[in-house]
Amino acid sequence: MPALLQHLKERKIVQWAIAYLAGSWVLIEVTSVLAEPFGLAVDPTTRALTVFLAWGFVGALVIAWFHAEKGRQSVTVLELALLALIGAGGVSTAVVSYRMGDLGSPVAAASGHLESVLQGPVVAVLPFVNASEAAEGAAFLASGIHGEVLTHLSKLSGINAISRTSVTSYQATDRSLRQIAQDLGATAILEGTVQRAGSLIRINVSLIDAVRDVQLWGEIYEKVLEPESVFAVQAEIATRIAEALAVALAPEEQSRLTRVPTTDPQAFELYLIGQEAEQRAHRGEFDLYQVAYDHYRDALERDPDYAEVHAAIAGVESRLYGISRSEERTPEQVERVRTSAERAIELDPELAHAHLVLGNYYMGHMHDAVRAKESFLRARRFDPDNVLALRGLAQINMRQGDWDAARADVRRGSDLDPREPMIQVLAVRGGGAAPAPAVGSHEAIVRRGVRAELGEGCCSTPPLRVPGR
Repeated sequence: MPALLQHLKERKIVQWAIAYLAGSWVLIEVTSVLAEPFGLAVDPTTRALTVFLAWGFVGALVIAWFHAEKGRQSVTVLELALLALIGAGGVSTAVVSYRMGDLGSPVAAASGHLESVLQGPVVAVLPFVNASEAAEGAAFLASGIHGEVLTHLSKLSGINAISRTSVTSYQATDRSLRQIAQDLGATAILEGTVQRAGSLIRINVSLIDAVRDVQLWGEIYEKVLEPESVFAVQAEIATRIAEALAVALAPEEQSRLTRVPTTDPQAFELYLIGQEAEQRAHRGEFDLYQVAYDHYRDALERDPDYAEVHAAIAGVESRLYGISRSEERTPEQVERVRTSAERAIELDPELAHAHLVLGNYYMGHMHDAVRAKESFLRARRFDPDNVLALRGLAQINMRQGDWDAARADVRRGSDLDPREPMIQVLAVRGGGAAPAPAVGSHEAIVRRGVRAELGEGCCSTPPLRVPGR
């Protein structure tokens, strides 16, 4: 041992190691700063460089051992063999590490490293920034208009719109657009600001090519704050995005975009305030479900034929039922979920949200898989990017043992909403074909998904009724 320590001291191995580690740290830091401007993905690049430098550390110690001692400058065959082996190992593992991309993330790990199944452009609509003065109290406008634009895009079959759940996490983020696009698998990103000044509203939007980092389209709209004007702007934004991405709209899609859900300004504003409260409630502020419900009821008094409000009331009523104590629940609550959803469909047969809520009613409250599946299919038909409808279909298909259909729904849903817990359902079975598991495990998966949508306590009654089981 003393002889080894003496050799290490003579060859200055420790000094070589410290110098190498310091230089490596500087190189990694510089690379993390310069990778993005040169069009390289930051995380895979720095990860690959770190792996390569780790191998290089071993190579540096080999060189120090053979050459740091004074007078030893000749290169031996053993040294060359070791350096060649280390170099080959460093290059190969660095390349593999880079190509892995983001497969080391929790979402990718849960999904079994599946490739995206989305066809066509993928658009992430980032939360719109509220540029109004604080006195205007217009934060709900930015949130509401953002949600409506996203809803319009998700109804277009030629465009894949990343869900609101995933994009909301990038509100006030310091990540670059390129990084956000990589996170979400988006090819284009829509940014926007909303500013209210009394009875006027200004909406500034820009569509960015996430790959080339260039603006594809941008526009500033200044309108009187009336429902018809705002609806027209939202429809035009969706249309112009489709044009910029070279996506043709079917006649029925164009007709759907031009719908005017209400002409009452106060009903429209109350609905948007309710929407903002409901979104915050989804993120954990559960007391705001009641606030949302009250605003929806007020909006309905202003416009009894506002279909979106009927659907929203049905959804929040179901949520309130799910989070309340068992002794507080009443059969009347459950009935109101059904009647409100059916009234919304009566007013607007193509309203996907209403079909989704009705599907949740049949699955979570009535445990009727047949009717639930019919409703979820209608929701998906009118809103192809509706992740909650895809999740509901996946749960039912899994319960019926149709694993191929369930896996297809889950894969599309996870691509559209990388932050959605539904991806964990697929992880239970892995990426390959699998026979249906025991009924007990089916029920556990279904109930876990339903609870995420309807709240704890919704699933203590008998399991879904499926013909032939």
